[in-house]
Amino acid sequence: MATVAARSSRARPGALYFPVMTLLLVMLSFLAFADNLITDVGQPSNSDPKMIVHALFSAAWVIAFAVQAWLVYLGRIAAHRRIGQWVFAIAAGMVLSTLYLFIAKFRGFAAMEPEVIANRLLMAVFAACTWLAYQRRNRPDWHKRLLLVGTMALLEPILARLYDPLFGPLLPKVMSETTDMALFLTYLFGVWLAFLGSLALYDRRLIGRVHPATLGGSGAIAACNAAAFLI
Repeated sequence: MATVAARSSRARPGALYFPVMTLLLVMLSFLAFADNLITDVGQPSNSDPKMIVHALFSAAWVIAFAVQAWLVYLGRIAAHRRIGQWVFAIAAGMVLSTLYLFIAKFRGFAAMEPEVIANRLLMAVFAACTWLAYQRRNRPDWHKRLLLVGTMALLEPILARLYDPLFGPLLPKVMSETTDMALFLTYLFGVWLAFLGSLALYDRRLIGRVHPATLGGSGAIAACNAAAFLI
């Protein structure tokens, strides 16, 4: 029976989308923070308890999310449901640890860069999407999209840390601060759009329209960034 379930799950159109996307998020996360893990383990943040707790919850979330997606792909639905409560507990821990980090580092909104303000707003998007996904855990179409788009809301710190290693060597050695920021924002929002666009394309292929969870989550991400960067 499990074999039949696994076979039918893998045969669905686009069945690999969520497993591959969640695995990509794991890979990008660990690549972005490779300095903390491998190349610069002596940096101050590695001995800061609040940063360690935040990092552990964040790593546990992306790994658990990927494991859950692969369990569904393999037809292991019972295992997926059995560990689901623990995964949502991890999500709650990540939200709370990040909130504490925000409070500990708060120096007034006037002192914050736009991306810092955006990250504070986007954590609320992740929390809302995760809560709604928990409420709709018996609605797989809503459940998985809410979790994915909510996790995509947290991409900025990952993409920001990848920018210099990946594109720094390709950029002019001398350029204005305005040009530098314009290139960074083009990269940031371009990659973000590619992630969200891939989910919209998945929806169009699978159900013939963009799912409301995809639309709502993408709109919330766009609104938070607009509020932070434009207002």
